[in-house]
Amino acid sequence: MAQKIVLKRPDGTFQESYIGFSWTCLFFGFCVPLLRKDYLHALICLILSAPGWALGPLIYAFIYNKMFTKNLIEKNGYRIEGTEVEVALLKQKLGVYYA
Repeated sequence: MAQKIVLKRPDGTFQESYIGFSWTCLFFGFCVPLLRKDYLHALICLILSAPGWALGPLIYAFIYNKMFTKNLIEKNGYRIEGTEVEVALLKQKLGVYYA
């Protein structure tokens, strides 16, 4: 089950994201990254779901939410919202370190 987190940019915009298994990615495949405008991961998911890669979509469902959230933090300037303990745990879980 995925854990819901709230990310905030310095300009005040919020984005909800998840960490954990992506059921939507498992069932809907590359459509999920497309709807989130995450085109690189949509292409990767499409390649992994090609015939002959039976475990590709399953593996991708385990890692997609973490990759998407980490990308929002590192490339788009979002920061994790919550108490200091929650933020520290999520940073450690994601492998993201920012000031």
